[in-house]
Amino acid sequence: MDIRTLGISTSWNASGILDGRRIVEEVKCLGFDALEVDYRVREEAIEGIKDAVARGIIRVTSVHNFSPLGRDEKPSPCGGDKLSLASLDEVERCAAVRLTKKS
Repeated sequence: MDIRTLGISTSWNASGILDGRRIVEEVKCLGFDALEVDYRVREEAIEGIKDAVARGIIRVTSVHNFSPLGRDEKPSPCGGDKLSLASLDEVERCAAVRLTKKS
């Protein structure tokens, strides 16, 4: 991968879109060939993004930890710090580790 490639984060367009193809189309319309998969991307949209990657339409430069957002999760308008890997609360920390592995 060319390290000079600039990708745009899906944070601006993914929170309400369930179709990954539409997310990719919007990114491509802006002139980008790469994207960062933000934590607001819904689980339902991941397959469309994966398909676009497999077909060479778009590249993924990075994946936000955690991504995708679970089917029962609501997107947050603020930062992606819902769960902390460094939390002293064991339940929160274990959930953060599980979601990180999934990402």
